[in-house]
Amino acid sequence: MPAKAEGQHALSETALAGCWRGPRHRQRPGGVGAGQAFILEGLASGALSPVIAKTFALDDVQDAHRFLEANQQVGKVVVTV
Repeated sequence: MPAKAEGQHALSETALAGCWRGPRHRQRPGGVGAGQAFILEGLASGALSPVIAKTFALDDVQDAHRFLEANQQVGKVVVTV
């Protein structure tokens, strides 16, 4: 992650993807937005941290895909650009 400027958390250039907006979010106050805020705040404060199974360079994206197909990872697979 890029270095943090004062008053800026490391997630300022990070996207949160994979939020499913199914029928349950309409039943909860705040819906997905509240959950997304909870996750982003937890990541920013360090209370939550992603588990990274393995990191691949962009040139090794085929190896990353094979690693995912093997279904052996616990955590996220990161491809760096």
